[in-house]
Formats: sequence, C-alpha cells, structure tokens
Amino acid sequence: MFDLDMITDTMQLVLAGKLFRNNGYVLRQFAIGMLMASVIFVLLFKLGIGLTLAAVITSIISGMVQPFLLKDIKFA
Repeated sequence: MFDLDMITDTMQLVLAGKLFRNNGYVLRQFAIGMLMASVIFVLLFKLGIGLTLAAVITSIISGMVQPFLLKDIKFA
C-alpha cells in the first residue's frame, strides 16, 4: 500500500535541504499557511463557535488555501 522507501528517501532529502530549490520560499509559504490557520481558529473560537467546529472549519479553509500558497514550489 505505502512505499516506505519513497517516504524515507523524501524525508532524508527534506531534512538535508535538497528537495526544494528555494527552501526559504517553501518555509515562508508554510509559515503563512500556519499563521493564517491559527488566526482563523482563534477568531472562530472567540466568536463562540465550539472548539471542535472551529477546528473543522479552520481545517477546511486552510486546506483549500494550501494549493494556492504552494503552487510555485520548484523541486531540485
């Protein structure tokens, strides 16, 4: 079902910094996505939406935004 060798090879490349051409860009885009999700989650929770529902809504929204944030990633 899963190719464990592919997963371990990819993780080794990521940890060595050799998977992406511009690691700074990738880290910045990931940080933007995490920050956006955190802000949405806190705002929804402060608006009185329950913890579980806020997490679900935040996950859906941030999952929809990720392809736009990561569309320009170049692999080495």
